[in-house]
Amino acid sequence: MLDRLRAFWNSRAIYPFIAVVSALVVFVVGPWIANRPRPAPPLNLEIVHANAVGPDRFDLGAVRGKVVLLDFWATWCGPCARLSPTLQRLSQRYESRGLVVVGVNVDEDGPGLVPAFQRRFGLTYTQTSAQVATQRAWDVRYLPTTVLIDRTGMIRRAASGDETEESLAREIEKYL
Repeated sequence: MLDRLRAFWNSRAIYPFIAVVSALVVFVVGPWIANRPRPAPPLNLEIVHANAVGPDRFDLGAVRGKVVLLDFWATWCGPCARLSPTLQRLSQRYESRGLVVVGVNVDEDGPGLVPAFQRRFGLTYTQTSAQVATQRAWDVRYLPTTVLIDRTGMIRRAASGDETEESLAREIEKYL
């Protein structure tokens, strides 16, 4: 048995085997790990108002008992701009049922460009501004990244890239 294992290890057959195992890890295990329920990290950020940065703050702990959809975005991100009107519609559609939509702007230059972006897209849902440390804490690597948090404070879904209104609505409906 040991001789067969050594022969397999020394043959070129090991390379396709490693490729298959790697693909399984990336495409099967990776998404499962990324979307397993886990507690949401703390989040307490300055709210960006259409006219200025407030003294107001958004505290994730204060909205426990509601479903929260966080959108990590930047003003220079095309997919982020395309997603914003969808999030506005979802906010209006589900707010009365307990959904809180929060934009988390991660522009390196700070929140200065956010008010113009809000006005351009007619956004009325809460906008905040975050630093790199917040992105790391929330494991945000790509923009936009949407994170769905249930009423108990557990992350139920995290996804990056373009999203359809229908797919987001289906996910939100599960936790309302």
